[in-house]
This record gives sequence, C-alpha cells and structure tokens, in this order.
Amino acid sequence: MIIIRGLPGSGKSTLANELGLLKIEADMFFNKFIKSRTTTSYEYNPKMIYDAHDWCLRMAIIAMQTGVDFVVANTFIQEWEIKNYLYEFSKYGYEVTILRTVGEFTNIHTVPRVVLENMKKKFEKIDGEIIVYPRNVN
Repeated sequence: MIIIRGLPGSGKSTLANELGLLKIEADMFFNKFIKSRTTTSYEYNPKMIYDAHDWCLRMAIIAMQTGVDFVVANTFIQEWEIKNYLYEFSKYGYEVTILRTVGEFTNIHTVPRVVLENMKKKFEKIDGEIIVYPRNVN
C-alpha cells in the first residue's frame, strides 16, 4: 500500500491521481454531492476533522478487506497521525511505502499562509519515507 504525505499544495492529490489507484483522502469526507451526484462542493468544517480522519481510515480498511489497491493521501504532519494506518496495514499483511511530496502547487483548499507555516514547523520526518517531486499534469 502507498501512503502519500505532505503539506497542502505539495502535490499529494496530483501524485495519487497519477498512480491510477483508488484514492482515499480525509478531504473527501467534506465533499458534498449536489444535483446529479456528478459534481461536488467542498465544505470544510474544522469541528469535524477527527470524523474525517476516522472516515478515511475506515475506507482504507474496507479497501483492504475487499482487496482493492488504493493510496491514502493526507497531510500526516506528525508521525503519530500515521500510526493507525501502519497498524491496520500490517494487520492485513500489507507492506507500506510512504511517499512525501514536496512540490509547490496551488493550494486548492486555500489554507491560509499562517496555517501552512505552522504546519511546516511541526512537520516530522518519518524514517524510510521517499521524497517525491510531483510534476504538474494540468
């Protein structure tokens, strides 16, 4: 399995899309389907961030249980945020590759600069992660 981590705007989703696997991200929790269910609007609610990450982990577990190849792409700023995924992956016998994106793209969720700077200060290196410089495919 593949975990992609990095700051907002670093290319996590870009890389995940390039891999061609089922993409699971906590941000998907905040997508609201509108009209014909073919379009969505993003409605972030900071009070529900733990629910979003719980949902993301549950989706990853379901994918493992059904044998679907997938990638999880979240910020995972600190190492403890990734531990539950690593535990679940090992429980199901999956080997994990951790990719860290360091590209500089437009931050699609318009995370304020001060928040990005705080995230950058807290960002922890994880042993064995592979640094990736995604290319802009737009």
